[in-house]
Amino acid sequence: MKLSGIYGIVFAFVAIIEPGDGAYTKLTVFYEPNCQRCQDLLLNQVKPALEALGGVYNSHLEIDLIPYGSATTEWKEGERLKNVCIISKDCHATKGHACAKGNFPLKLTTEYRFCSLESLSLKKGSAGCEACAKNIGMDFEIIRNCVLSWEGDVLMAANGIKKNGLSPKATEHPWILVNDEYKKDAADGLKANALATLCKIWKGEKHDHDLPKACDGKV
Repeated sequence: MKLSGIYGIVFAFVAIIEPGDGAYTKLTVFYEPNCQRCQDLLLNQVKPALEALGGVYNSHLEIDLIPYGSATTEWKEGERLKNVCIISKDCHATKGHACAKGNFPLKLTTEYRFCSLESLSLKKGSAGCEACAKNIGMDFEIIRNCVLSWEGDVLMAANGIKKNGLSPKATEHPWILVNDEYKKDAADGLKANALATLCKIWKGEKHDHDLPKACDGKV
């Protein structure tokens, strides 16, 4: 495949995997599945906040969890593009999350990725991730085949394009954006107490919506 063809496929996937509109605050997290700080944020802060707000299809918070981490993407004309990580298993896990994100609906892929993060934190590896998929009725073979094919490389590379296009540049993981902007105070607050920080953000902004019930006692 020519270089121009690879660029076309990657940018097409960038467009396809853009999340939809709906909620009035968007939370974007660039993460690496094997990163302990990323696991702590997503499992101990983002997941409980989502549950308190009513799940991924609530009217207050839209999430976009983007797996890429510290990887780099390499490609040469006439060759298959390659995602490179310092530790090879990190690329495998990251590609698995990119494949889940690119192939399944938001609710299903979010459930799978939270479960997978917990499994990875317990060092259960691929078998634990497969069990996560089975428990929620997800076809793990779709993820496995994607990881082993060009599709997984392209999906992961598309996430890399998003990360590398950030301003300011991501200097750590997780890297957190609120409404597509990086603000250190907000990022630090979300790491410490995501729901309380979101409630403070909502209280400080003028919206046509009332604060969600989950914010009672938080602000």
